Amino acid sequence: MSFSTVPIRANGDDVHSGWWNDLRTAGLLLESFLGGSYIGLTSFTIANTQAAAANVTGLLFAGASVKAAFIDYRIRRYSTGGSGEERVEVGQLIAQYKANAATWTLTQMASAGDDAGVVFSITSGGQVQYTSDTLPGTPSESLMKFTAKTME
Repeated sequence: MSFSTVPIRANGDDVHSGWWNDLRTAGLLLESFLGGSYIGLTSFTIANTQAAAANVTGLLFAGASVKAAFIDYRIRRYSTGGSGEERVEVGQLIAQYKANAATWTLTQMASAGDDAGVVFSITSGGQVQYTSDTLPGTPSESLMKFTAKTME
């Protein structure tokens, strides 16, 4: 969401335009100070044994408007049964667009915790993708949570 999409209000029975418009103006100032746009906390289910690269829903960047993206993530994969285990990984991905070559690169910065068994990549169209290994036991949870900040 961008504060520029929040409509300006007029006084009515339930909404008083003064505080609403002040809130919108403060949000616009904050956005302009920080620059770029944001993807708020988003959840994505990681498939077990994902051999072919699959899209991470919500992580698609258009090279025409986005030149870099900083993606903070947390992955928790948990299984039950005789060989059950839990893997928790926290890290950051940096996506960079090279306009002349019309290509994206994706770098995984140092992560903390376990190796969750997930490998990330990015397509030439700006879609972040992943593959995953096999989590032993009966998979119970395989969840990625992420936020992202972009730069023009």
